[in-house]
Amino acid sequence: MLYREIPRMFQFGKSDMTEYENYLRFPNLSKQVQFSERSWDDLTEEEILRLQNIAEANTGRSSTMAKGVLCFFYEIYHEDDIEIIEENETPMTKIKNFDTQTNDYNSIY
Repeated sequence: MLYREIPRMFQFGKSDMTEYENYLRFPNLSKQVQFSERSWDDLTEEEILRLQNIAEANTGRSSTMAKGVLCFFYEIYHEDDIEIIEENETPMTKIKNFDTQTNDYNSIY
């Protein structure tokens, strides 16, 4: 099944269609980089801008993947993804303090 057939199978709303189109942009960019025998850390300025556009388009999966590439390879961060960890605190501490009943970090904040 082709990616272009998916919207015909379902009734996509505007936000769904935006995410779908954005999701197509990420693998297309990835294929272009691979076919040129480069890796993510060899992007041109234009490709980095395309990746930033994908990252900022919405909060879906494609945006998250693009943010990961930008963060890991180019140290370009998005403020909404930055989490401050206090001294003597680890990510495991936060997980242990997560209250599943209230979906909140009960002893952190």
